[in-house]
Amino acid sequence: MAIQFPQNPADGQVYPDYSLGDDPLDNGLTYYWSDADGAWQVSCDASDEYVKRAGDDMSGYLFLRDTIGQTQLATHEAHATTKAYVDRRFTELEEEIDGIAPSVQRGTWKYNGNEQSANRDPGAGYFYLQKLVTPTMTVVSTYAEANQLVISNTNADGQTQTFGTAQAEYIISMFNVEDDGYFLGEIEVVGTDAGGYRVFTFTPDSAALQPVNNKLARLNIFEQPSGGSASDFLNKTQNDQIGLKDDRDIIYKVACSAGTTAHGLQFKFDDSKEHFKITSSAGTDKFTVENDSITLDPSHTYIRRSSYLAYGDGSYVCNIYGKLNVSYSSYSRLLAKTSEGESDKGSTGTTGTGTAGQVLKSNGSNKTPYWGSAGAAFRYGTSTNPSLSTGEGYFNTDQRVLYIGL
Repeated sequence: MAIQFPQNPADGQVYPDYSLGDDPLDNGLTYYWSDADGAWQVSCDASDEYVKRAGDDMSGYLFLRDTIGQTQLATHEAHATTKAYVDRRFTELEEEIDGIAPSVQRGTWKYNGNEQSANRDPGAGYFYLQKLVTPTMTVVSTYAEANQLVISNTNADGQTQTFGTAQAEYIISMFNVEDDGYFLGEIEVVGTDAGGYRVFTFTPDSAALQPVNNKLARLNIFEQPSGGSASDFLNKTQNDQIGLKDDRDIIYKVACSAGTTAHGLQFKFDDSKEHFKITSSAGTDKFTVENDSITLDPSHTYIRRSSYLAYGDGSYVCNIYGKLNVSYSSYSRLLAKTSEGESDKGSTGTTGTGTAGQVLKSNGSNKTPYWGSAGAAFRYGTSTNPSLSTGEGYFNTDQRVLYIGL
């Protein structure tokens, strides 16, 4: 632009003054008025109007513009970066993240580092953290300590957010805008509107550093990633696709039933070559389930529900002394082959519970026990004409007479 110096300038007045919206001059120079000289001077000395190239401070904002007043964006790793460039890159990154897991809620809030009492309004545009250890809630200052987020319904841009799309089991994250502080977790409870703010209770997953008082942090809430089926993720040719190596003592709940329907963990084999194994650290197979059979390491003892020696709705105890405690419920049974002949048939022989008066008999070391007669029975009483089978005995206690069946 042409040089049109302001009239009646004050001592030290700058022209053009970018803070007042002046455009750059065509010659690219800046002038200041000197009362001592009574003239406009080119700003080229080391006065307080300039920032040194090293070790200096400036007040106000530094505007990065080209010769026609347009915002200059960084093109080299050593270039100074403008807010417009950072905002643009952050938007691009956020769009990429949304392409993977679209956010149902997002925005920026400032951290209220002065709050000392739990469950208080953090103030419009603010948030703070607290930890719930039932029933006590305590304000905390680091992301790693927190399992609750107390956040205003108004974000730092003055926009109202109802959080109506946030739900339990959604993922919640908070990232500091100016550093690497963050937390990531799964929402347990979406608190109701408490008069301009609400409390999110979450299960922490990972965290680092802490929020900075009055500094911005970005909130994102998004659904759990989904898609595909079990075969898409577990039908792999590489090892270690299901198991994860971990040095913690973890208990996984694999079957929970609140009603009459039973639930369990199932492995379905679609081919005779498929199998499931438990292997020792030495590589020895300890337990193998194939399509139609189960193989056990003979050096270990196993109990399977389908072959309980004692099976019923009471208790069955096998302790270190080898004692078997059979309950006296209506379903308690001892199972064995129904006769010596059935025992001779091996695995195809008929199994039963036996009848009254029968006892378990051995059929040798290589065959299963069977139910059979106790053999010669011996009874006593006062009868003088007992009914006896061959081999049975009867003792008359009054006459001291012994009867033998022939």
